[in-house]
Amino acid sequence: MTEQDADRLVTRNRFSLPLNLSALAWDWGSRGFSCERERLEPKQSAPERVANEDRLLCVQDGRLEILIEGRRRFEAEPGDEVMLPDGTKYRLENVDSREARWLLGRFRSSGLDLGEQP
Repeated sequence: MTEQDADRLVTRNRFSLPLNLSALAWDWGSRGFSCERERLEPKQSAPERVANEDRLLCVQDGRLEILIEGRRRFEAEPGDEVMLPDGTKYRLENVDSREARWLLGRFRSSGLDLGEQP
């Protein structure tokens, strides 16, 4: 993955703040993604993961440093959306002095029941 490819994975300020979690979940659902909450304590790292489906990530609180394929490192802040394509190796680190919280979406080929748009 080149630096230019990694830059295309991040959409800065994709969602306005404060995050409307219902609207975000509906947006992701309309694109076939689930919406799960995750968190990481201050100054902690999560083990390296491999996306076994396309994934979306959106920071809710704090700042995450994301290492893609062991080479490309960037920070994601609240409202940023990160696309992690199927097969991507990535690691997350909380670079903030407070708990980091984010939403993780996993692509579901069967689709989701969205209900009404918020």
